[in-house]
Amino acid sequence: MCGIAGIASLDLDGALPGSGEAAVRRMTDALAHRGPDAQGVWQGTQVVLGHRRLSIIDPEPASHQPFHSDDGGHVIIFNGEIYNFRELRESLVGHVFRTKSDTEVLLAAWREWGEESLNRLEGMFAFAVWDVRKEELFIARDRFGIKPLYHCSLGGRLFFSSEVRSLLPRNWCPENSMSPRCAITCATGPCMRRPRSCRMSKCYCQAIRSAGPKPGPRSSHGGTWWPARAMLRWT
Repeated sequence: MCGIAGIASLDLDGALPGSGEAAVRRMTDALAHRGPDAQGVWQGTQVVLGHRRLSIIDPEPASHQPFHSDDGGHVIIFNGEIYNFRELRESLVGHVFRTKSDTEVLLAAWREWGEESLNRLEGMFAFAVWDVRKEELFIARDRFGIKPLYHCSLGGRLFFSSEVRSLLPRNWCPENSMSPRCAITCATGPCMRRPRSCRMSKCYCQAIRSAGPKPGPRSSHGGTWWPARAMLRWT
């Protein structure tokens, strides 16, 4: 179990108290229980990506995240496990791999096949990929939501995380206007599982959404039908 979190904004530092990197560090600190082995934060032009790692496949430091492609053109944060990553690795002819991790294979698959790579994945996952050249963020999770992914959009900023608690304003905006009663209720109640169930008046939690399946064409892979996964796109 790992944890991912991030913020996308046209004005990262100007939109938040302090820096965008500091905000995402606070968000990943709230996910420490999901990844006690390593942590990392990376800031680009319009995005900050954070990761907490529980090392299972290839625990070497070279596999720590955020993980960069060999040419530096893409950055990924990933929570989950790709069961068929070895088979995919053999299919990715021409890609040079530096690690034995499924994270690197997932990133190579995205670079090779784009969104169609989702139909080739067998496993449970939630991930975000930043295209440095295009300045485009792509976020996806497995169709059944085995690996959770929550997001909210406020004031032209996109926040996303593996857990609702990481998205609460006190994590990315310490000097927030969230009332103590609301903070306690949301941090200990059903909002952690279903944020839209919050009954607090004008509560921030009501803006949080769980990434859900998105309708789309089906593609076949290995004789098995794989419906389109959940997708969010931020440009």
